[in-house]
Amino acid sequence: MNLETMKNLDLHICLFILLFFSSCIKINAQKNTPYENKNELLGKWEEKGSSDNTFSINFSQIKGDSIFGQYCAVAKGGRKIDCDTDEIFNIKGIIKDNTIEAVFNSFFDAKNGNAKIVIVDGLLRWMITKDPAGEYYAPKESTLFKTKNISKSVSFNDFYESLPYLKFPIDTKSLELLTGKKCDDIFFNYDFDKSYFIIDTLKVTGKFEINNLKFIIYNFSLLSEGEAGESDVYLVNAFSENGSYLDNLVISGRLGGEGAADIYSGKLTSSEFFIKIKEAHYESSTGLDYIVSINKTKQYRFNFSTHKFEVLNEKYDCSNLNFNSFYEQVKMSFQQSNTNIIVGDYSLKIKPYLYCTPLSFQNVDKYNDIAYYLGQSGAYPESISLLDIITCQYPTRVVAWLNLADAQWAMTDYQDAKKSYQKYYKLMKEKKKDLKKIPKYVYERMKE
Repeated sequence: MNLETMKNLDLHICLFILLFFSSCIKINAQKNTPYENKNELLGKWEEKGSSDNTFSINFSQIKGDSIFGQYCAVAKGGRKIDCDTDEIFNIKGIIKDNTIEAVFNSFFDAKNGNAKIVIVDGLLRWMITKDPAGEYYAPKESTLFKTKNISKSVSFNDFYESLPYLKFPIDTKSLELLTGKKCDDIFFNYDFDKSYFIIDTLKVTGKFEINNLKFIIYNFSLLSEGEAGESDVYLVNAFSENGSYLDNLVISGRLGGEGAADIYSGKLTSSEFFIKIKEAHYESSTGLDYIVSINKTKQYRFNFSTHKFEVLNEKYDCSNLNFNSFYEQVKMSFQQSNTNIIVGDYSLKIKPYLYCTPLSFQNVDKYNDIAYYLGQSGAYPESISLLDIITCQYPTRVVAWLNLADAQWAMTDYQDAKKSYQKYYKLMKEKKKDLKKIPKYVYERMKE
């Protein structure tokens, strides 16, 4: 190899080393570029995807290099909600350069998962690096976009003044015809079980006021996590002059898949607010020739001293309720050991039947039998409730006290059960009944 060739080779080697190190420097420089304005991370970041399965992160606090936030994951077509309406931080991370090393928990029972959040070109790249132990529904990977801040109206008076006045009386059909406006949820109160229901399409239909108190009627869709059905619901919120919540009342809608509550009528005067609700329950039992429709009407009055809605009266439609047929159905179910329908269905109908066919000397035997069937089937609270009515109206009815004591004992209400057993024993002696018919366990329980 001549001298010229060696010079050229050394030059090429030097150029290669120079280029290699310069590229490494560029890579490292790019790698270590810090996220200069950390506050830009604050706010809500959302995944652009299916409306049925969504994922978002809301960062709301930064302390030094630490960042705190909450994720919200909706999965399985809306049936699983890994989320919370309260400001509970389930993400805690350390900001380093353009990366957040985070620890997260779910809103179910999962704890101590790890995620890496990379900030690239104004996007967040979420990647789970260690699954938490337990149930969670955050995605393994997701790309999130920063949502634009939409200015909120925080003035209750401005919001209230923009609403149309409602005229009473009103009914369901007239409410459905109202177009309403979209309203901000800062003036909306809904206190049902938040882990089971999802509120959608929240709108306000109108307002009215009495004695300086303000009332707003809202309409929204209610989606159940465990059911496919969607409910259309109307609700009344009452507010003080400054916009503080006072009370609320659902006035329309089919809730929980059981029965329906619909507006029947409303009445508004200069000093009072009434609302009447008609509840319709239609139930049929499989395996039996049995269909029952129960209609109930409740009338509420708003108490301006306590700021609460109070029930004025409660009425049942008795036209479809035949007590003798009901008794035979309960009896037949008990004889066939079909206790599930007694506990899950018949027990709910005692109150309307008592309303429509009040307890009397003519039917007390049948009511006592029904109470016995309820207790023997495991519907102890309903059995006790009915037997309390029977023993109050007919205090010398011997067998009712025994049935009551047995149900109380099953509910571990031993003190009351002991008193009922003693009352049963005393009546047996007073009426000169055969004491040998007293079950042995009665003596044992009276001593305990």
